[in-house]
Amino acid sequence: RTRAWKRESIWFRTSAADGGLQGLASPLTKWLMPMISPRETLSVLNCVLPNTNLSQSNWECVDVRRVWRRRINYHLVFLVPMSILIFLVNPWLLVVSAIFTGWSVFLARKFAEHLQFQVLDNAIMLRTGWLCRVWTIVPFDKVQAVTVSQSPFDRRYNMATLCVDTASHHMGLRLWVLRVPYMDAQRACEIRDLLTKESALREFEW
Repeated sequence: RTRAWKRESIWFRTSAADGGLQGLASPLTKWLMPMISPRETLSVLNCVLPNTNLSQSNWECVDVRRVWRRRINYHLVFLVPMSILIFLVNPWLLVVSAIFTGWSVFLARKFAEHLQFQVLDNAIMLRTGWLCRVWTIVPFDKVQAVTVSQSPFDRRYNMATLCVDTASHHMGLRLWVLRVPYMDAQRACEIRDLLTKESALREFEW
């Protein structure tokens, strides 16, 4: 969504798309509708996925406080040993390290504040973006793989990352159609089980 001009762009990806790799997809596997009005977006979206409303109010959010603490610990584990080496090389470089850490934590907090998701009757939807906003919608009948993962930092704060993929190969790279980090671990497992159940009940249509 380009908020300055009140215009939006829609990307369609099929099961033969490249997963976001530039230059590898043919024109028949990916389509773009650039710079259309929000009203047109809803019209196109309802042709693909009926009864979908991007402005619904039942969005779920992640715990920003836990994200902030997790990000701080993540940087401390890696930056404290590196800071010792940096100090031996040039003490002034510690200023750069401190600025980098603060900026990374600030970006993580902003990302978490604008990270929202919701489970519809026939799809899962993710909304992300602080400066540029993006909505990602995956219908249940297109789901092929659902993964819940936890890093050591996630386990400490009872968090997890939910990844949902469709039937694209991604050229062997670990790219997901929909990825929701910083989720509550129990909620992530609930959505994983729901997506697994719902996708098994639906017939996959090419």
